[in-house]
Amino acid sequence: MGKTVGKNAEKVVFEPAGSKEGFFVLVEPGMVDKSIPLVDVVQAFTIFDVDNGGSHGVVDKPNAFGTEDETEIVKRILDQGRIVHGASSAASKGGAWTSH
Repeated sequence: MGKTVGKNAEKVVFEPAGSKEGFFVLVEPGMVDKSIPLVDVVQAFTIFDVDNGGSHGVVDKPNAFGTEDETEIVKRILDQGRIVHGASSAASKGGAWTSH
């Protein structure tokens, strides 16, 4: 199964408590599930920061998360973030990465 690109992607947004910063990764629609291999869930191991609701750029990983391990950062965003669906910006509640 091939990866979708662009507007078909969903965002998983993580906003640390007490912080004005936010981060997101792009994921395959309907694929955020711990039973699915991580490489099939995310579109790319690229972490973006959020600035006033839009994408600002790629995150300086060591400063933002205290590690350069992109896999660990993506897992943290999936565990603690919420899914934002398309242009409507309707978000799921709780951690995005579920177990089924």
